[in-house]
Amino acid sequence: MSKVDKKKKEKKSKFQKFLSDQQQGNPSVNKSNSTEQQNVEIGQRRFDMLKAHLNPTNIQQKVPEQENKKVVTTNSTTTTTDKEPTKLTESEQASTFSQQLFTYTSPFSPKELKHYQKVLQAMKQRPDLFHPFDLDFSRKEKLDLNIERMKYLVLEKKCFSMDTVEHDIMSHFAATAAVASFSNDLSTKIYLQFNFWGGSLLSLGTEKHRKYIEKIDNLEYMGCYGLTELSHGSNVKGVTTTATYCKESGTFEINSPSYEACKWWIGNTRHCHFALVYAQLVVDNVNHGVHCFIVPIRDVNTNEILPGVVVGDCSVKEGLNFLDNGFLMFKKVHIPRENLLDKHGEVTLEGKYVTPYKSANQRFGAMLSSLTMGRSVLTGGSCTILAKCLTTCIGYSFERRQFGISNRPEYPVINFQSQQNELYPMLAQYFAFKFGANHVLYLYANRTPNNSQELHVTSAGFKAYISDVVETNLVKLREKCGGLGYALYNRIAESICNHDIFKTFEGDNVVLLQEVSKFIVGDYKKTTEQKYSNIFSSVGYYVLDSLNNTARNRNLKNSQQLYDHNYYLSLFQFKYERQTQSAAQRLRNILEGLRSTATTQKIPKSQKKEIDSFNAWNMVQCQLIEASKGYIEFTLLNLFHKKVEECTNKNVQKLLKKLLNIFIICLIEKNLSYFLTHEVIKPETGKLIIKEKAKLISQLTYEEVIDIVRSFNLDELFVPAPIANYSNLIDGKVSTIPSPVYPNVLKHALKSQAFGNANEENLGLMQ
Repeated sequence: MSKVDKKKKEKKSKFQKFLSDQQQGNPSVNKSNSTEQQNVEIGQRRFDMLKAHLNPTNIQQKVPEQENKKVVTTNSTTTTTDKEPTKLTESEQASTFSQQLFTYTSPFSPKELKHYQKVLQAMKQRPDLFHPFDLDFSRKEKLDLNIERMKYLVLEKKCFSMDTVEHDIMSHFAATAAVASFSNDLSTKIYLQFNFWGGSLLSLGTEKHRKYIEKIDNLEYMGCYGLTELSHGSNVKGVTTTATYCKESGTFEINSPSYEACKWWIGNTRHCHFALVYAQLVVDNVNHGVHCFIVPIRDVNTNEILPGVVVGDCSVKEGLNFLDNGFLMFKKVHIPRENLLDKHGEVTLEGKYVTPYKSANQRFGAMLSSLTMGRSVLTGGSCTILAKCLTTCIGYSFERRQFGISNRPEYPVINFQSQQNELYPMLAQYFAFKFGANHVLYLYANRTPNNSQELHVTSAGFKAYISDVVETNLVKLREKCGGLGYALYNRIAESICNHDIFKTFEGDNVVLLQEVSKFIVGDYKKTTEQKYSNIFSSVGYYVLDSLNNTARNRNLKNSQQLYDHNYYLSLFQFKYERQTQSAAQRLRNILEGLRSTATTQKIPKSQKKEIDSFNAWNMVQCQLIEASKGYIEFTLLNLFHKKVEECTNKNVQKLLKKLLNIFIICLIEKNLSYFLTHEVIKPETGKLIIKEKAKLISQLTYEEVIDIVRSFNLDELFVPAPIANYSNLIDGKVSTIPSPVYPNVLKHALKSQAFGNANEENLGLMQ
């Protein structure tokens, strides 16, 4: 055994002893001098705004010195120890197992992570800007604070630039990931400026449009992304804003034909000088479809709104209220011909439309390439929000005590199976989703025409599936924190509201799942012509029958065979391909029925064919969506399996294997009704699934749970919830009596008092 392994083993045994020390029942107190420091340098320019929230304080938590014992309750025996667990130094923590786990699961290289650290350090240097005391701010104060934060990071600290976006996109993603860990409102504003406004100029424009880039970097040219309209969201092809070419003046006339054509939910509208407006390009009364135009909104010198432009505020939202979402309307605004982003289609001075694409659908897909970037980022953003809320809930679960044995301390709720049964599968899901998000980022950073379809399908499918599951998990995590989880300053409720829009951002999830459906069903024409051998990219139907027999006839001799990758991968591959086959056959049968039905209406043959196809797809829509979910689950499972197999660190691999097994068993349980009704799994195996889940969850140790939380690599700035007990959780100082959580909760409550006479002195918090 090496010295490193020996040292790690000793640390592990100490921690296990520490965790098993708890159930003896002797009340004890963790002696600590933990200091809640809120010393901040408040600039005069923000003093009025921050009010009393940021007054410097220096609060020490005092505990009776005679009670110096640490108590941690486990599920087994009860003992008490006078020995405090060793607190690791920073250098030791850097080389711990958790750091190795973080390194393996991070999508970023050490070079790229330097950009993450740069942003983190920049935020920590300005506690007057980056602080958790903004919950009571007025709406205007929130909007002001968000733009000041952005200016500080961009102009003063030079954390973001168009050069990085163009030449080192992963470093840019690492920097924005640090911002997103603190505030989704701020990261979204930065993405809008650099990726959607600046990035779209690079991806959709040509050399003449690069003149904007320098002033995007220094925020002289603030921009927004005008895609959706009041009456059009998912159906971008149906937007009604027009851009009509005027030969006489060589300009485009941008016009909103009605209030329904208002560009709606447009981020950055409070500060934008330009908008990228998606409009129907009309040349000589011929509509060439949706194209993107640079439309001036405000005078770059005076910030006055320009003639013909109407700017409005979409008002208060469910979440992300630090972000300025507004609406735009155009009343015959004329812009130069060069303001068309013409990489995929241009209009000559004489009024001739030219495009390199033969297919209008291909050109349309290329025009919306920035949405693929957004979906790729949102997938990782869902993982970050899940990690933060899991950290809060797990930290609280170690501290919250309820019920137990008479004359002994109440048990921390982390001990209860019902709590573990919710939290531990989410830990497994986190890694499955994290590997999926990493895969999408990799595809985007290395995108080529050859992987464009995979990138589109994977980003659409992962964003839809993961954001749906994470939003459900966030609600459960709030519930698992009880009443205190409902407090806004504990940030889970805020996360629920902020993340909810992820299910609609960059494409409604139901619509995105149908993009996956089109891929797994294959070309629509081939489907309706019964060319089923071409439907699947990997196997034909004879393989489906083989997979069916493999799964159905597999007699499991013991539970370990559930975790044989040949079994669980073939099980889920069979499921999604059989679902696709069933949906395709039903689609064909319905379509044939519709086409054979006579109609009294005089409809052109080509139009009736389109109507029949639309109606047939609509009648199978829900079945196709379920098939898409099956495909995504198989893909995520396969990625998780590969990452475990590829891991060369045996200790990391061992823990990831545990989590993979939990993910497998929970995924089978989720789809158990399908497997049973299709006789793929026998009832005896179904019963085994339930028992195996309980066994796997019980085998995940508290030490491993805390190691996982550490591997999220969240700074304390990102987890301000008082119930999280974050610094102690990371140090392994959990389940102390009395818990530091409750005085911290009271102190946070005192920061926002609308009534009463409570203060630290009369609450006994000054001891």
